[in-house]
Amino acid sequence: MSTVIKIVLAISLALTLSLAAFGCGEGELTQEDIERIVADATTANAAVNTVSFDMEMEMLMDITTPDGPVQMTMVSNGTGTVDQANQKMKILMDMTMDIPELGQQDMDMEMYATGGWMYMKMDIPGLGERWVKMPLTEEMWQSQSQFEQQVELLRTAREVTFHGSETVNGTACYVVEIVPDMAVLFDIISQQQMPGMEDMSMAGLDMGDWFKDFSIKLWVAKDSYLMMKAEEYLLMEITAGDLRGSEDDSGKMTMDANITMTCYDYNEDVFIELPEEALEAAEIPGM
Repeated sequence: MSTVIKIVLAISLALTLSLAAFGCGEGELTQEDIERIVADATTANAAVNTVSFDMEMEMLMDITTPDGPVQMTMVSNGTGTVDQANQKMKILMDMTMDIPELGQQDMDMEMYATGGWMYMKMDIPGLGERWVKMPLTEEMWQSQSQFEQQVELLRTAREVTFHGSETVNGTACYVVEIVPDMAVLFDIISQQQMPGMEDMSMAGLDMGDWFKDFSIKLWVAKDSYLMMKAEEYLLMEITAGDLRGSEDDSGKMTMDANITMTCYDYNEDVFIELPEEALEAAEIPGM
């Protein structure tokens, strides 16, 4: 697998794992009202014990290489359950990527957090299917939990704009758009580590100039202040010289992505069971 494709795959998966984040409505809220909604939503979501969610992502990547321009697409769908109280998690994802040199690639991923370990099974093009595990530290739990990441981005938001009211799955919601603290977002992305691509870690990279456009919209339930839905849009531009392990400094990649996360079944009883074959997972160093 070429270095360019490995870099793109690493970034794509990191975004999928780190972001797992409106419409018009009537009425206006004061800035004090908006700040109250954010404060109440932060408190309510931080107190959640269990939650399930669905995720969808569509990504288009235009890449300029010494051999000419190439285009890659990625579509992923997944479901997950998080048990905050017991630090357990389960995420199942299906990804379809159209990759130059390899054609269409279907890739499945399973991720479990349980018993103080993070387990992951991935079928990576060119690398094959493998189970790996690493110790589940507190920092790692926070970086891998899509739900906690949404709470952290909301809690540290630099700016919040009210966009009216909408209904999500029968629940009346406030709709707000936030401008996140980019340092917090960069930290979330940089902590992702992809099994089999440890040399492509995002840690230590300067991502300040990568994001050309970024927005997060949240649907917050009016009665409980729990997050019912999140939509994220991002436009990134990265030169090969920005990345470690690049073969050439002349390449450039533009990434356009839309991510949707819908939450449900708050504080319901959940049962997260590790597959038997995961018990044979190879251990890799923790982050």
